[in-house]
Amino acid sequence: MEIAPQYKPECIGEQQKQLLYAGLAFTAVGMAAHTACYAPFASEQAEGGGGGGVVASDSCDCYVACCCVGCRIHLIAFVALLVASFVKPWATLFGICAILGAISFIVCFILMLISCYNNSISRPQGSPLTTVFRVLFAAFSKSFYPRPLDPNEPSLQEQEKKRWNLCEVTEVEETKLAIRTIPIWMTFIVCGIISSLNATYFLEQAKTLDPRVGKAKTPLILLFWLYDHFKSWFFPNFCLLRYFVTHNNDTRYYYYNSPRVGIIIAMMYATLSCIAAAKIETRRLGVIKVDGLIDEKIVPMTIFWLLPQYALLGGLDGLYSLFAYNFSVDQAPISMIKYFHLFARGFFGLGVIASVVSVYIVGEISKAITGNNWFQNTLNSSRLDNYYWVLATLSALNLVIFVILTCFYHYLDPRYERHIQRVDDLF
Repeated sequence: MEIAPQYKPECIGEQQKQLLYAGLAFTAVGMAAHTACYAPFASEQAEGGGGGGVVASDSCDCYVACCCVGCRIHLIAFVALLVASFVKPWATLFGICAILGAISFIVCFILMLISCYNNSISRPQGSPLTTVFRVLFAAFSKSFYPRPLDPNEPSLQEQEKKRWNLCEVTEVEETKLAIRTIPIWMTFIVCGIISSLNATYFLEQAKTLDPRVGKAKTPLILLFWLYDHFKSWFFPNFCLLRYFVTHNNDTRYYYYNSPRVGIIIAMMYATLSCIAAAKIETRRLGVIKVDGLIDEKIVPMTIFWLLPQYALLGGLDGLYSLFAYNFSVDQAPISMIKYFHLFARGFFGLGVIASVVSVYIVGEISKAITGNNWFQNTLNSSRLDNYYWVLATLSALNLVIFVILTCFYHYLDPRYERHIQRVDDLF
C-alpha cells in the first residue's frame, strides 16, 4: 500500500496544518527552555559532585561544566541522526521522536522525585532583571522631579519602602551597562540569519547535487556531521589568535582583546561562507543552463562542492559560541553574568527567526525591481545565488558596524583568570 500520496498538497487539510504549526511552536518552546535551563543545571550538578568528576571553576561559569557533558553525548547524537536518515516515512520518524521524548520526560520526572540530583543549591534570591525594570521605571517616573537638595534624603528605610521609585547607584550602573551592550547584541542578529542557512538553503542545494561516490551514495546527514566537525575546529583559530596577540607575553592584553577579535573573525567567516555559497550556486545554475536541466532534480555536480561553505559556516558558529560567551562573561556585572550569555544567544536566535522575514523581503524587492521573484517553486528556477550575495553584503556591513561599536564601547576589565581555567579545560 502506498503511503507517499498522503504527503501531496491536496491531501493536507486545514486541521493538519494547525497541528503542524502547533507542534512547531511546542518544539520551539521546549528547545528554548532546554537552552536556558540545561547549562545552569549541569553546572550545579558538577559543583555538587554529580557531574561525573567534572568540577566547575565558578558557579556562574557553566561553559566548562557543560562542555564535558556535551562531549559525552556527541557520539550518541551522531548515531541517532545517522539512523534517523534511513527512517521512512516522516510520520514514523516523528512518532519515534515523540515516544523517546515522552520516555525521557518520565525518566527525568522520576529521578527528580527520588532526589537523584544535587538539590543542595541555595534557592533563587530574585532576578537581577527585576532591578533593570525597577531602574527604568524609577527613571521614567522621576523624569520631571527636581533633584533633592539634601543628598542624605531620603533615608534608607524610605528607600526600602519605595524600591520602585528609588534605586541604588550600583543598580543604576548595572542597568546602564546592560543598555549600552544592546547595540553589540543586535549585530548578532545577522550572524543568526546566516547560521540558519545550514538547515535551509544549504540543505536544498545539497538535495539537487550528485551524492554518489563511486557506487556508494553519500547521505545528507554526512554534511551535518562534517559541519559539526568544522564547528569544533575553531580551536586552531583560537590558538593562532593566542599566538599573535600574546607575542609580548601579556596575558591580560590577550584576554582583553580576544572576545571582540574572535567575534570579528566569526563575522568574516559568515561573509566568506555566503560568498562561497553564491559562487557555487552560480556554477550550479550554469550547468543547468548549458545542459538544459531546468526540470531535472539532480544536477551532475558532486555534493562535495558544498564543503567550503559548510566549513566557513562551521567557523562562524564555532567561534561565535566561544567568543560571544567570553564577551558576555567579561562585560556583565556579577549579578547578570548568566543573563548576558542568554541575551547573546537570544539575539542570535532572533536572527534565525528573522531569516524567514529576510527571504520574504528580498523576494518582494527582487520582484519589484526585476519583475521576477528570486524564490520560485523549484531551486533550479530560483536565483539563490543573488540572495547569497545580498547576505554577503549584509554580513560585511554588519562587520563594519560591529567594529565601529566596539571602538566606542567602554570595556570592563576582563575576568581573564576565568578564561585561563576554561581554556586549560578545553585544551
